[in-house]
Amino acid sequence: MPIVSRRISLALALQAIGVACVGGAGIALVVTRQPVGSSFTNALTPSLGADGLSGFFLATLAIVAVASLVFAIGYLAAAPAARALASLTGCFVLVLVGLVCARDVVSFLAFWELMTVLPAATILVARQSRTVRRSVFVYLAVTHVGGVGVWVSLLLLAHIGAFTNPHAFAGASTAMQTAIAVGAIVGFGTKAGLMPFHSWLPRAHPIAPSHISALMSGVMIKLALYGLIRVEFSWTGARLAWVPYALLALGALSSVGGILYALVQHDLKRLLAFSSIENVGIIVLALGAAGLLLNHGLRDLAAIAFAAALFHTLNHAVFKSLLFLGAGAVERQLRSLELDHIGGRALAGAREVVVKHVD
Repeated sequence: MPIVSRRISLALALQAIGVACVGGAGIALVVTRQPVGSSFTNALTPSLGADGLSGFFLATLAIVAVASLVFAIGYLAAAPAARALASLTGCFVLVLVGLVCARDVVSFLAFWELMTVLPAATILVARQSRTVRRSVFVYLAVTHVGGVGVWVSLLLLAHIGAFTNPHAFAGASTAMQTAIAVGAIVGFGTKAGLMPFHSWLPRAHPIAPSHISALMSGVMIKLALYGLIRVEFSWTGARLAWVPYALLALGALSSVGGILYALVQHDLKRLLAFSSIENVGIIVLALGAAGLLLNHGLRDLAAIAFAAALFHTLNHAVFKSLLFLGAGAVERQLRSLELDHIGGRALAGAREVVVKHVD
């Protein structure tokens, strides 16, 4: 193995060990329910910390990232720009951790923007065709236009002091409350791939290197849901009666629309991307149900619905990331992700095995 390749493998292995330690710390936070570091602040100064919800998403991130980094050791071995891709992968994982641990609006928004830009840079380094550049442009354009809602929502929350005062949102004007809620749903919903804000997702996920696709589908879109949970349940307290109905409607649209689009796809990774849209819709359906039950005073049932949303977040993160990694292995072996081609090769391989066995 060349020295450069060994260095890249060592770097990826060390990244995997580091993020595994982060995941262990996340599990400890969930179990102990003792926050560490800074608490949320309205000040525009960098602050980092973590609580139980952060711990859950850190643990989920670690499970996906460790598998993706280990897979990348072999996947990037023959890549033309392996060193750059390994570096961008490590930065992407670090930014995902930073977003979960951000405790002020400036840090959150900085990590949020980096979380958008780094996958785009990785795609452009890995693939340099006109079609890929066009798809990356659509990805950046849609996520940044929709991401304006995140900026509006968080800056307004910081302005009224909602990060530290649970009653601040209730005292805000109706117009401001609406702007915060709509901004959060549009902004975080766009990055999560909710319909009708989903157009970037089936374009970006299929063209990314498979370990990056796993991180994007398994973790990145889940962190958008993390942000939505913080706004709609922590800082606004699910006080607006229409918000749960909006989440239920968007969740239902994404669940049905995502799977219908997936059924007619011929590219394996594009099919998986639409499946992610469907599963995000299922999670948002559970969040909408939790908010609706909470508004009706059914706290125990709301907790069950919320727990179901978190459970499926972990479930989808694990199985979809493994599916994207599996798609990468298939692409490496067969040089194609077209389902018709893959199916034909599989049948030919099975026939060859049977013939050899008979002979």
